[in-house]
Amino acid sequence: TILGGDAEGLQVAYGAVILVSFLLCWLLQHFAAERIQDRIGIPGVLMVLPIAAIAASAVMLAGMATESLLLMAVGFGLWLIPRWSIDENARRAALALVPDERRTRVSFIVDLGPVAVGLIGAGLFSAVGLLTGLVWLIPVVSIVLAALAIAPSLRVVRGWDDSLLSWRMRRRKRGRSVDLGGS
Repeated sequence: TILGGDAEGLQVAYGAVILVSFLLCWLLQHFAAERIQDRIGIPGVLMVLPIAAIAASAVMLAGMATESLLLMAVGFGLWLIPRWSIDENARRAALALVPDERRTRVSFIVDLGPVAVGLIGAGLFSAVGLLTGLVWLIPVVSIVLAALAIAPSLRVVRGWDDSLLSWRMRRRKRGRSVDLGGS
């Protein structure tokens, strides 16, 4: 609506947001991601995305209220940049701690579960917002859902060390010596 039905302008704006987000992700990865993860740890970094989603949704809501394409683009970037950079690093680092025989299942749940649920939920809430004319409802629901994601994230942070000590997280020892002495 802000662009007046200019599909080409929308594609250029979207492409510019993605390009700038990619460049900022690269800079973040190159200069700061490792230091951030060392400072606040893997579970702390996993808390960044829900907080960034709240901030991104709030900025997008402000962009919708003021009909500012720039604010909406900034809001979109506020979600993309942590997701593509430090959150992705933390997910990979967390998966590296999972034993090989469980990694596929855990990866499926960690990587695809939230995206699938999020896309289905976003589609439903977007349809309701568009059909009722309450488009501002979409980022409001996003803020609420991201805020609800903070509680499980805090549980992950609190239980991180205990999880690492769980018997399920132990790796099998390879190359055990075999006792052929008949005991």
